[in-house]
Amino acid sequence: MMYSIFFSIIDRILGWAGRIFLRQKSRALPGNGNIKTLLVTKYLGAGSLIAAEPLLLALRRRYADAEMVLLTTGSGRSMAELLKIFDRIETISPLAPFAVLGKLLALRKALRKEPSVVIDLELHSRFSHVLSAYLGGSYSVGLALPGERCFWDAAITVEPEQPLWKYYDEIARAAGAEVADAGCGKCDEAANPEHPYVVAAPFCSKLSLRRKWDDDKWSQFMCQFLEKYEQWQIYIIGSPEDRAAGMAMLEKLPENIRGKVRSCCGEMDLNTAFELIAKASLFVSVDSAPLHYARLKRVPAVSLWGATDPGILLRPQKGYPEVTIYNRQKCSPCVHRSAGRCPEGNGCVGKIAVEEVFSAVEKVISQSSSSESKKE
Repeated sequence: MMYSIFFSIIDRILGWAGRIFLRQKSRALPGNGNIKTLLVTKYLGAGSLIAAEPLLLALRRRYADAEMVLLTTGSGRSMAELLKIFDRIETISPLAPFAVLGKLLALRKALRKEPSVVIDLELHSRFSHVLSAYLGGSYSVGLALPGERCFWDAAITVEPEQPLWKYYDEIARAAGAEVADAGCGKCDEAANPEHPYVVAAPFCSKLSLRRKWDDDKWSQFMCQFLEKYEQWQIYIIGSPEDRAAGMAMLEKLPENIRGKVRSCCGEMDLNTAFELIAKASLFVSVDSAPLHYARLKRVPAVSLWGATDPGILLRPQKGYPEVTIYNRQKCSPCVHRSAGRCPEGNGCVGKIAVEEVFSAVEKVISQSSSSESKKE
């Protein structure tokens, strides 16, 4: 919570200060053949890069001869590398302000030297908007909230409760591209039906811990699942910071179940963890970056929502085995709208019952089996 409040205050101060020196732009998109650099900026919520993959692919196809560059943070780099779309990834860190300043000055100089396009994928960061406008380029596009003062050549206004992926498609059109598909599909090495396993992703970033489901409920779900599906295994994924919580989940399981569950929190790098997801028979998660990657690879999934809205964040995929459990409350969704403590005691995701998740999992397994039978 303190992390969110601190970031919100700094973001507002820096965003307000930057707006004093910037003016609205109104330039036309340069011809495709003239564009030499395409800069995409995205710093927070690295999972959004995965969700924006159709947009990024559309830009890559449209500007095949341009250098496609991403400006992000360390966590964003890890996600972006999985997509294999960008020619170059530049990272910045608030812990090294002088290095950041030097990098930004160099980027600004390069973008102004040749025809370029800047695309800002941050929606809830005023400072990001100011920064992308400062970097300039020959043409700029970005997402904005209603009534927000913007400095891009094309500002895409995002209305509340509307699917974000539709606005990604609008960004593509504003940049002269068209979204053709919604993902790269299942990886070459599909799940092995003789040794099926579930990947569970119980954890989320500090941007909003209100997305989490209770750790005890995760343990109860895993126990119930493995009592019925005895031939399956479960892998828990998470960061090194989640190691203790992952082990605590294991300790709550009966001994006859515990051997079928492995906590990989802090034991796998991001690439290895995502390879594990891509070959899984089932994926169960809260709203998180791994969920977006599982959907990108069309791994059958069950996801838990409340503090965020699946209708806003998830692009529909025809024929994809998936169940989203959305426990909407009067204050839902709240992520990016409130930085304080939840007044309802995590009454959305926290009140999702274990039985509801188990029923959803059974439904997805049935859907997945039916889909595989049709292919055969």
